[in-house]
Amino acid sequence: MIAEFDLAAVGTPGGTARVHALPKYPPVKRDLSLIVKAGVTWDQIEACARRSAGETLVTIQPFDVFSGGSLAPDEKSVAFSLSLRRSDKTLTDTEAEQLISGIVGALESSLSAHLRA
Repeated sequence: MIAEFDLAAVGTPGGTARVHALPKYPPVKRDLSLIVKAGVTWDQIEACARRSAGETLVTIQPFDVFSGGSLAPDEKSVAFSLSLRRSDKTLTDTEAEQLISGIVGALESSLSAHLRA
């Protein structure tokens, strides 16, 4: 035996463990890099993307923020990963691209963001 755990001693918050079935369909993962005004927060970006994609957006995680270089002094670049999944079927490439376009469009109109070239 390598290790022994007393799970009763560990417990769970609220006293009840939550168990979810594994997803039946695979996610579609994409990375985006946007140019936004320096005052735009990650919370604003995430909230806008979630409103646009709804339950299809499983995760959204930032991985880089950059300012300076060729960007204007009042701009920054924010790069993030998206994971999209439907619960009833596998997303096609066309459906995934439509969702991504919708997210980018929402970010453009709400936060004056644009894709980094």
